[in-house]
Amino acid sequence: MAIQWPPHRADRVLTLRVANAQGALLQGRAVRMALEQAGLVHGPQCIYHRVDANGAVLASAANMLRPGDLDPAAMDEQQFRGLSLFSVLPGALPPVRMLEELVGVARAVAWRLGAAVQDDHGAELDGERLVQLRKSLPDAAEQGTA
Repeated sequence: MAIQWPPHRADRVLTLRVANAQGALLQGRAVRMALEQAGLVHGPQCIYHRVDANGAVLASAANMLRPGDLDPAAMDEQQFRGLSLFSVLPGALPPVRMLEELVGVARAVAWRLGAAVQDDHGAELDGERLVQLRKSLPDAAEQGTA
């Protein structure tokens, strides 16, 4: 199945980070395995993607440092400050569902790495911040999550 990337248009990019709360580097082999175990596959842009049954990208993961590349052939010997996980809106699912998918992937990867899920500014993604993100989405009111 072909991965459908990049999206036709990008109105907004939802971004989360996975990093060690104490600032320690993440070991490359552990990062690669965590991404693969969370159901992400390596693909376009030299990053990892979580795709639906039709190949549409639901969430992507890149190295937090530019250029963002994650090369599975070289990762095992590398260390990373963190990962940037993101979903592009509009996407294959309604915006709130895209956020839920992104958060689920970020939590799964973070759990496997013993790391933390952070917002796009590096603050811990707590319940309050998640509610703010949900409310900022165009379909939040329609889904009763506002």
